[in-house]
Parts: sequence; C-alpha cells; structure tokens
Amino acid sequence: MVAGLVRHAWPDLSRRFDAALAKRDRGGRKSAHPAADRVWRNLNLTEREATIVELVLQGHSSESIGLRLGISTGTVKVHRRNVYRKLGISSQTQLLSIYLKNLGQ
Repeated sequence: MVAGLVRHAWPDLSRRFDAALAKRDRGGRKSAHPAADRVWRNLNLTEREATIVELVLQGHSSESIGLRLGISTGTVKVHRRNVYRKLGISSQTQLLSIYLKNLGQ
C-alpha cells in the first residue's frame, strides 16, 4: 500500500534513486537530487548509511543491498539498525515518512 502511494505521489522517485546510484564513484555517493543530500545531512547519516537508506527506500532487501554494495548482509543490517536507532524509529514505513517529511524542507 505504501509503495503504491509513493509511486502515485512521486512517480519519478525510483528514477532519481537509480540516477544517484549510477553517479556513485569510489569516493562515495553522489545524489542526483541535492534535496536528498540535504535530508541525509540533516538526519546526520554517514555516506554509507545514506546509500543503504536510499536502497531500502527503493525496496531492496538487506541481501540485495549487500550484493549491490559488496558487503555482507550482516553489515547491511548493522547499518540499518544504526540508522533506525539514530532516527528513533522501528520500521521502514517510519523511515519513508521521515525522509518525505524532510525532503520538502
């Protein structure tokens, strides 16, 4: 249901995330959307945490993220847990809500 609402409200969100990942270089992540970078800075996420959050918000599983980034599934889960702790949340839906709320600021 949430994915359907997001696709309806922001039809180009997935494309923006894909473009951001395509622009990554060895030194880290480069977002195609400056407002997204501002969200990550405002939320005090590290580069790796921000990359993982972007993939989570695209619907990737921890396993998929690990394969894509060349890290173990356990490492992805540690980063996700750290993000959730930093933000005081416990679900992916809350993560999306925080992201969307901060995107407009």
